[in-house]
Amino acid sequence: MEREPITYYPGDIIRLRLEIEHKPNLRHAQVVFAEVPAMEGALRVTPALHAERSSIRRLETNADGSKTSEVVFESKVPDERHGVYLGSVYQLDRAEGVTAEGKQVLFDLGGLQGLRFRCVAEPAEPQGAVRQAEFLDVCCVV
Repeated sequence: MEREPITYYPGDIIRLRLEIEHKPNLRHAQVVFAEVPAMEGALRVTPALHAERSSIRRLETNADGSKTSEVVFESKVPDERHGVYLGSVYQLDRAEGVTAEGKQVLFDLGGLQGLRFRCVAEPAEPQGAVRQAEFLDVCCVV
């Protein structure tokens, strides 16, 4: 069953964590999300969203030299002036990396193709509500 995409507004930070298996050491990794066409057979619109920052943390090294690493990606959702179509749904299209020697590696996504999010415009009249309020520290100056 396909899940409803997560909704983000311009300025939100998208954070995505992947656990990857790889043999070479990685210098850099990135994920690419592409717009999902609204209709079957429709042209897929670019640009894609690329993670701006990633951090790679090795979790395990096996006897054969293969590694399991955690990669955390972050990307700020831009507005339509910067190439994102608000109202569109984006889906994980690919994950790739660059090895320590500069070679490109494409990671197999397996069953992760359904990882999606939606970018929406801010409401015309933004609203909010205070849910709770409390003083955090009480201190006295003598």
